[in-house]
Amino acid sequence: MSEAKSKQNFKQLYEASQKLPSAHLSIPRSAEQISESSQKLTEKYNDRITHSQRAKNLLESKGVDVEKMINFIKALDLKQPQEAVEIGKTDIKGFLKYKYEAIILASIEDANKETESRFQEHLNKNLEDDWNAERESLLDALGKAPFQRQAVYSALTSSDAMHISSGEIVPVPSPSNNKTTLYAQKVSEVVEKRMNKENFPIIRNFKDCIKEVERNLVLIDCWTILEKTLQEDDNSEEKMYELPYQTDDKNLQKKFIKGSLSFLQSQYCDYIQRTIREKPTIARVGGAPTNLAKIRAFLNVKAQEKLELFNILEERVDNHPLWAQIFYAIRCGYFDVAQNLANHSRAITGNFSKYLEEYSSRQGLSDDSWSNINKDYRILIRQSRDPYKISVYNLIGRCDKDNNLYPDVIATTPDFIWYRLSMIPTSEESSAVARNYFTLREFQEYIIKIGPNHFSFGGTQPLYYFQVLIMSQQFEKAIHYLLNECEDKSYVSDAVHMGLGLYYYGALRISSDSSSVSRGRTVLPLPQLLKQYSLFLDSGRQVNYGLYYLLLLRDAPTRDAALKSLILTSSNLDNLLGQVFPDGSVLGGHHSKLFTRDDQWRLVKLVCEEFERDGKYEEAIRLYDLCDKRDHVVRLLNSRLSRVVGVQYTNGDRERLLDLAVLAYEKYQLARQLKAAGINHPRDNPFYTLYVLMSLGTFFEAYFNNNYREVLRVIDELGLLPRDPQRVAEKVAAADHLDDAIKVNLADVLLTTMNALHYHFQELGSAGAVQDQMVVSQKASALVQFSGQIKVQLPHDKVSRLLQFERQMRHPTSRNK
Repeated sequence: MSEAKSKQNFKQLYEASQKLPSAHLSIPRSAEQISESSQKLTEKYNDRITHSQRAKNLLESKGVDVEKMINFIKALDLKQPQEAVEIGKTDIKGFLKYKYEAIILASIEDANKETESRFQEHLNKNLEDDWNAERESLLDALGKAPFQRQAVYSALTSSDAMHISSGEIVPVPSPSNNKTTLYAQKVSEVVEKRMNKENFPIIRNFKDCIKEVERNLVLIDCWTILEKTLQEDDNSEEKMYELPYQTDDKNLQKKFIKGSLSFLQSQYCDYIQRTIREKPTIARVGGAPTNLAKIRAFLNVKAQEKLELFNILEERVDNHPLWAQIFYAIRCGYFDVAQNLANHSRAITGNFSKYLEEYSSRQGLSDDSWSNINKDYRILIRQSRDPYKISVYNLIGRCDKDNNLYPDVIATTPDFIWYRLSMIPTSEESSAVARNYFTLREFQEYIIKIGPNHFSFGGTQPLYYFQVLIMSQQFEKAIHYLLNECEDKSYVSDAVHMGLGLYYYGALRISSDSSSVSRGRTVLPLPQLLKQYSLFLDSGRQVNYGLYYLLLLRDAPTRDAALKSLILTSSNLDNLLGQVFPDGSVLGGHHSKLFTRDDQWRLVKLVCEEFERDGKYEEAIRLYDLCDKRDHVVRLLNSRLSRVVGVQYTNGDRERLLDLAVLAYEKYQLARQLKAAGINHPRDNPFYTLYVLMSLGTFFEAYFNNNYREVLRVIDELGLLPRDPQRVAEKVAAADHLDDAIKVNLADVLLTTMNALHYHFQELGSAGAVQDQMVVSQKASALVQFSGQIKVQLPHDKVSRLLQFERQMRHPTSRNK
């Protein structure tokens, strides 16, 4: 009953639930709860699905019958070995197929190996070629330079004075560089021309070297600026500027300014010609090929480029701006063109034509003209809108030396240098006029104040700043800049030769003592620079060229010091000085070709003295022999032999010196000279001293080899020691005339002789020759008497041993018993 009632209740509940509105009950949850539930479901699902199940699902999704594949794999029996098929048992078709495949595989393998081999070979060749190219590039770069990249000079000691240290190494170029060789050949030509008392345009010749091996037009311009500034020609003489340059001669400064202006004007003419050629349609050059026609054609191009400027230029002649024509005529140095333009346009120019004529004739204005043009400038010109007109007036009359330059007119660095140099007076002016002129000193200070970065575009074009320094007559600072301050060290070699060219004409202040500064001015230690450069050439087996560089030094002591340094450190001494062969023949070196006999001897003597101080005696002997200074050769041989002749172990020094002594004795025929002297043994003669020392060499050599009979024979032939007591006085008197080189060895000679006599005494005793023993005893007694009477201080220990040996030989009969 209860069970039926319960079912009815459930049925009622079910029906009631069906009548409820259709809506999903939602239980609100936070984001963290949802995330946590999702994580749990994922982990539960992943635990249930294995990797195999995932793989199966993936394959089935791609349409693969996984069950069939599984059954096929299971059917395979991988443990059953497969029998190899013998080639011989196959048919012909199978055999050919096998061979074909084998050939193909072998060909592929061989091709792979050959390809790899060729690749490696090609790679190595390319790497080697690249390295050779880079090496040549580096050598070329070093050739433009050194000396490795160490600074050549110290910094400026002040803003106006520079000092260069001699202790630093000059960076050097490659000895094999073509430019280096060409430079050196030109230097050798200079020396040869000088020896023949002929002039030599050294700067032009150096420039020709650059034209031959370089395409650097800026570097060529540097040489051209030097040539133009110094106004070099075929008749230019060595050191022609030395005295006026050292004394700051104003006329020389004006001459150099004219030279620099000449270069700048010629350069601008080339620029105009190039501009016209590049834009012929715009230039519209025509008619007669005059300078005025070129200027007007150039102005046509400028008018297109600066249309706004040319529209305000109202004063025109033949449809061209008058003052622009005059300005560019003066800029090119065509003063005749400018004068004609001014004369034919007097209605516009007024008195300017008169000022220009006076300026052209005397490179300046009189006091009256200067006063008048300045008055015109202040009243009429300064307010003009035409920058060319203002610039021309200021240029001719120096009306306003501090005026701002017009960038449309003075557009480039060469324009600026030309304009400023043109403002410097090159004629005699009154003090009133000169005070208003721009001076060379002011220009130099202005250039230094601006510094190299401005002119060299941040150091990328260092030669431009060098050019500015040259044209402002700061020659020493220009060379110093390229050698030391310039980051690009590829121009060191060029800087050395530019300095040499300036020095050749006397336009360079140099210092042989690098610790001094000449009157607070910039100086260049050219001797040290050339010495370092010559040593570099010597290291490159071009020692003859290094010698030529040093010969250009005009101060004799400085030149000799530099030459001495080169010889002392040279690795090519035979090539430099020559050599003497065993037969006495002499092969002269480059030194002998360039010096007189007296000059050569003076220098060799300095070098030999240095060799002797350094202990290089064999080199000194060879040089003395080269100059045929026999007395010096013998003196030095005697000095050195006296120290080693009695020493057994000398690391070969004793043997080498004895060999040299024998060669000298035979070459100089000393035996004949000694005999010709009329005295058998002129004991105060250095040649006799050498003869004695050579004999003592044989004497001691025999003793070292225990050949006592030879010891006694040699000493008896020399006759230095008494053979019996009756001759002691004679030998003592003769010993007073012996050279000190022999006297210092007398103690060893006496002791060695006594030792040999003692050995001989013992031999005679063994043979029973009593009488002969008595003779030996007398000789020993004579030696002891001799040692006590000579005026030579003998060591006490050696005297004691002499007496001991002599006592042992007094009683021959008792010793035999």
